[in-house]
Amino acid sequence: MRNLSILVLFFILTSSSHSFDPSPFPIVVGACKGDLAALTQQCATYVKIPGPPVPPSGACCKAIQGSDVPCICRKYITPRVEKVISMKKLVYVAAKCGRPFAHKSKCGSYTVPAMSPGGQG
Repeated sequence: MRNLSILVLFFILTSSSHSFDPSPFPIVVGACKGDLAALTQQCATYVKIPGPPVPPSGACCKAIQGSDVPCICRKYITPRVEKVISMKKLVYVAAKCGRPFAHKSKCGSYTVPAMSPGGQG
């Protein structure tokens, strides 16, 4: 399995408003299921901080459906990563792709809120 730090590095590198310093990211191999290259290539646009939530593409959803996103959240979403990835958008994209987070589950330091009647967290 490809190095999971690729996910973190890709999100940082695709953010034009942040410089990249790789030193805070641990290099860990093979701890979470999924095709991380596909996940980062297909979904980065939908979880970056700038802009409103946008429904993800089919390719992004396919990558999410094949990944253990809660594992990635537990092991690789650090405060540094949260500066460039919108946790609300990540939860939104996962839900749109049929892989919603459970109420009160954690992704990094973010706690998933209960869904409102309108479907927004």
